[in-house]
Amino acid sequence: GHLYSGALTIEDSSNEGNVTTASNYVGGAIGYVSSTAEITIGGFENKGTITGKAGTGGIIGNIGGACTMNIETCQNSGAVNGSGEGVGGIIGWMGAAASRVSINDVRNSGNVTKTGTNFGCGGFIGLNVNGAYFQITNSENSGDISNASGKYTGGFVGLIRLAKATPEATSNTACNLIENCVNKGNIVCGDASTGPLAGINRGIIRNCQVLGTASVNDKVVSELTGVKQFVGNSDTGGTCTDCTVI
Repeated sequence: GHLYSGALTIEDSSNEGNVTTASNYVGGAIGYVSSTAEITIGGFENKGTITGKAGTGGIIGNIGGACTMNIETCQNSGAVNGSGEGVGGIIGWMGAAASRVSINDVRNSGNVTKTGTNFGCGGFIGLNVNGAYFQITNSENSGDISNASGKYTGGFVGLIRLAKATPEATSNTACNLIENCVNKGNIVCGDASTGPLAGINRGIIRNCQVLGTASVNDKVVSELTGVKQFVGNSDTGGTCTDCTVI
């Protein structure tokens, strides 16, 4: 559904039904969040197949307002299929510049498939707009990610844009964070900006691991060299440090 404002807590629950729409913004728990909502999701699992267009996610479809969201000890095991911009195993699209999301101890094992030529497909988040802040910590993706005709595809995030480090910040910097995470899924994309952790990285990735037998566009990670073992490309201040192939 559509959450406009206020506070919402989802705890120790699950969705086992398939959710399908012929339009945008669909998720296993919430399709669209707008305005100044404060959301806490803990112990939730989506087991159903989620199908839509832009903003399709295993738990949240699209964040379209200045909300604060905490997602912890959750899991998506259902397949996620989207045909537009922003498709992710946990969140499809962070579409509001003032939104702030914290994801900790979360697992995605569902395969994520995006069709069409639009961009942004990831095991956790498809993409964020400039200004939207997220941190993903202590989490794992084991689902396969496919964006055969599109761009910007990653095991965790397809496109990491710049963000405001604090709500009071007046400018965007490379501060979005992926830390202490593991990707075990295979990645397929029709574009070179494809990586085991992120397609395009304009944030901070550190202390993460990638399974060496996973593949990126049919090339085994352990045979890739340099930064390509972890991200498709880092620019605009994006960094990737202390990451390893296991």
